[in-house]
Amino acid sequence: MNSLCLFTDNAIYFQDKHFFDDVKIIVTAFDLLRYYHDLPQEIEKDSGSNEQWQKLAYLAAESGSFKQALCKKFSADNFQIKLFANWNKQDNFCQWLLWLWCRVQKLNLYCVNCAKKSTSPEDFAGEIFLSVFDCADYKNFDEIYNERKEILSLMKIPAPENFVDKISHTNKKTALKILTDISTQEKNLIFRTVQKFKFSERDKAVKILQKIYPNLANYLSNSLNLMTAEQENYFLQYRWLKITDNLTADFVSKVDELAERKGKDIYHFKSRNQIVENEYLNSDSAAIYFVDAMGAEYLNYFFANLSTYDEKFSVRFQVGYCDLPSITAINKDFLQGKNIVEEVLELDKIKHSTLNYPENIIAELNFLATLKEKILTALENYQKIILTSDHGASRLAVIARKNDFDKTFTADGRNIHNCGRFANTLTDDEKKFTSAICDGGKIIFANYSRFLQTGSPGNEIHGGASFEEWLFPIITIEKNKK
Repeated sequence: MNSLCLFTDNAIYFQDKHFFDDVKIIVTAFDLLRYYHDLPQEIEKDSGSNEQWQKLAYLAAESGSFKQALCKKFSADNFQIKLFANWNKQDNFCQWLLWLWCRVQKLNLYCVNCAKKSTSPEDFAGEIFLSVFDCADYKNFDEIYNERKEILSLMKIPAPENFVDKISHTNKKTALKILTDISTQEKNLIFRTVQKFKFSERDKAVKILQKIYPNLANYLSNSLNLMTAEQENYFLQYRWLKITDNLTADFVSKVDELAERKGKDIYHFKSRNQIVENEYLNSDSAAIYFVDAMGAEYLNYFFANLSTYDEKFSVRFQVGYCDLPSITAINKDFLQGKNIVEEVLELDKIKHSTLNYPENIIAELNFLATLKEKILTALENYQKIILTSDHGASRLAVIARKNDFDKTFTADGRNIHNCGRFANTLTDDEKKFTSAICDGGKIIFANYSRFLQTGSPGNEIHGGASFEEWLFPIITIEKNKK
């Protein structure tokens, strides 16, 4: 026979009285849950308030038991990680219930261990961020990392200040392997942590990034042998300096050296117009997907992303150059008379924006991540899509303006354009400016020099003849014929 439970407002006056074994005096809602609704023994009374225990007791009375009450409340047959979805949008009571349910699980899960270490739902959310530091050297760290990332993706909560502070004071390799790419906040921390790596440690950083931030790892990936070894190394360094928001004397010297060759390294490539014309004409159904300001710096990113198309498609990667100066006004003639899927200006807007580092690069990578699906959609209507641009852009030419690498020249009557990247020529300019190219009545800097002009660029600039402004990809994605 079941025990008789007395739970009334007057029960407190009977709690010290002795009754037969089949009578229990229930003083609080917690006691009722413990003795009558199967509340697990490991849950302590101070885990919740009287109001919370009362609300839970009503649920349990309606459902039959602690577990049945939770299953009904969350519309689930059992505890599961997906219940953490939109944690920050749940009310305090639901967060508390979920935390309790997590605490009593016998599963060896990261979230369960965090729940058992914590004393409240708020503390639990903090432990989800912080406990991972204790697991960094575990053999099963990858498994723990994946579970934690899934939970954080579901919970959608910002990292607490003590997590941000601990990342900044942790060994750079350990800090980097802990971070995820699920929020702008953590991506920001990734960039700040990568800044602590030297270029000579680049491979170590990229290996970790392949796990935690694949889009950034793809941007930084190794050369594709589409350019000379010198040019591949140039862009390898350029990308690293850009994502670490840095500029070195050695790289500036290299840019100056290449500039004095006045384009000899560029003209062994075909022009963009020539490549596009050839690709376009050799197809019964082709269209151009135009992305403004998409330079050769993104070749490696696109190779990593677009080369993963299935066997239904073939992808060809080529490098071409634009007309100088590297501005849109004289570099869109190749679009005339051709099918155009879309003219996308978003990347150019990001480059001309005043977003702070590293939000500018995060925005670029977010945008680039959208292109694969858009191209696949476009291929529903065409046999071949040609992804290309009008010109590239330079982040380092902007960084150079903020330090001792800034080389400036007065206008001396010239009409200055694009924040000093080019101007109309004067007599003997070609002899006077060894790092510039004179073409079509314009003098165009091929290094990071500039003419003085009022105003300032955004995050990046174009109009010059540096490799990153002058070169860009032409990528052909084509359906394979059956």
